[in-house]
Amino acid sequence: MLSKLWVRFCGVACLLIALSGSFMSLAYADTIFLPVVLKSGNSGSGGGGGGGSCPAGNLLQDSSFETGSPYWAQLAGSYPIIQTYSNALDGAKVAWFGGYNNANDRLASQPFTVPAGCTRLTITVHLNLYTQEISSFPYDNLYASLQPAGSITNPEVKVADNTSDCDTCAWVRMTYTYNQIPNPGQPLRLYFRGTTDSSRYTNFRLDLVSVEGSSAASVQTTTAPDGSEANFVIESVAGEPGIVSPADELGKE
Repeated sequence: MLSKLWVRFCGVACLLIALSGSFMSLAYADTIFLPVVLKSGNSGSGGGGGGGSCPAGNLLQDSSFETGSPYWAQLAGSYPIIQTYSNALDGAKVAWFGGYNNANDRLASQPFTVPAGCTRLTITVHLNLYTQEISSFPYDNLYASLQPAGSITNPEVKVADNTSDCDTCAWVRMTYTYNQIPNPGQPLRLYFRGTTDSSRYTNFRLDLVSVEGSSAASVQTTTAPDGSEANFVIESVAGEPGIVSPADELGKE
């Protein structure tokens, strides 16, 4: 009785559904269908395979050079690199490269570990520069690089040279982004090298330096270091601009 009522009310539509089901069964007789499992939680893109997060913040200790050792180690130079400076941007000390002729100053940070979730690293420095050079040729230079702890194998990136002089700038904020982590999985050190030629020295003073990781795409156009083609990018002028002070002009000799 129930089956007759069902046919009466269902009619042709049920008949078509039944026939189509039969055809589907024939068409996929040899096919195994697996259930679709839906995971709870965020189903958006960018899973990344569980490599961990990239926390914000400076990976360096003593970013304004107030403590010095053990956070910073001078590797070469005829005079101390970390010195008191009356026009320091933060605190009382800076890292001072050059300031005398034939300088070859080298300074390295304490090793730091890059969090697993970071895919890029950005170096930020604040630079105060004064030069005695009058030529447009880059005789005096300041470089930075990220190196594996215990060795110096990676190309350097130019921060500035004597032609970068700005008589009306107090401090200039500059950045460089590594679009790939150098020496992945190894502790790294931030390494600076300042050189001057045999005459007309340049003062390169650094303050408030940082290395910060990120996992987002870089907006900076520079790529991984490739020798002379890589350079820092000026972001802004920090501090109060003004004329060069006697402290800026003073050398180490």
